Amino acid sequence: MCARAIRVAATAVVVAVSVSACGGQGSSEVSEDCVPEHEFETIDDGVLTVSTYPLPPFSNVEDRGEAVDGTAFTIGGTLVGVDGDILNEFAARECLEIEVHSTAAGAVLSAVQSGGADVGAGNWYRTTERAEILDLTDPIYLDRLAIIAPDGVSDFADLQDRRVGTVVGYQYVEDLRDYFAEDLVLYNSPLLMFRALEDGDIDAAVDTVGVGNEFTRENDLNVEEAEPLEDISASLEPGQSAFLVEQGHDDLLEALNATIESLREEGRLAEIMEENGFDESSAEPGEPRFIDG
Repeated sequence: MCARAIRVAATAVVVAVSVSACGGQGSSEVSEDCVPEHEFETIDDGVLTVSTYPLPPFSNVEDRGEAVDGTAFTIGGTLVGVDGDILNEFAARECLEIEVHSTAAGAVLSAVQSGGADVGAGNWYRTTERAEILDLTDPIYLDRLAIIAPDGVSDFADLQDRRVGTVVGYQYVEDLRDYFAEDLVLYNSPLLMFRALEDGDIDAAVDTVGVGNEFTRENDLNVEEAEPLEDISASLEPGQSAFLVEQGHDDLLEALNATIESLREEGRLAEIMEENGFDESSAEPGEPRFIDG
């Protein structure tokens, strides 16, 4: 996931590769007189194969296709969310249909690395670890840290001596553990964490603005962008999101980067962020950088 250092299980790799070998229904139609803005190769001519996993509001798949071999891996459907909107714009400009491979988070990395997908989507942070095995596009948007609580809290200091939850594997877990000590509670997923928050088992949750907004649509919880704190590095330097591309596919990487920059200059990227519940300033991620993890 975005802020998680994911270790890919061998079984997930096998399934991801097997998924990429199957056909599927594209999620867009291309007119016969369409002229692409760039030249690059994809796995299948005229098709952009996108590997992703459910992470609204960043990436999700509507009208999923059939499961493969009885697993949760599916092909087909419509890619939606921030990353989906951007890639649909990219595909339209490049005269491509999109074929969606929906899988587990860790399998996205292996699918792209092994050549089973052209692009990996799902709010993937630009990290030093990922840059060693994959090519990452230029930064697309910022994913700012947030505090979610019934009473609306933005200062970590106000959470001292209160039970605070976050999710196993997030890059800022160690910082939070050092800061909150035994008052930090870890959960295996955002869903479990937000259920605990609604039930009063914890007093606040730490996640990102996007995830917080998604999980608080139907309750009275408040999402506040976290104030910068030296002890919590992610509050000082929010993660920069990128798409994943197999190393060596420079033409595809350059085309993606050109479209990202064009969408930013046109103001369309800011519109996409707003349409998905973010402040338009998230579309200005600053100079490219990597974070550890």
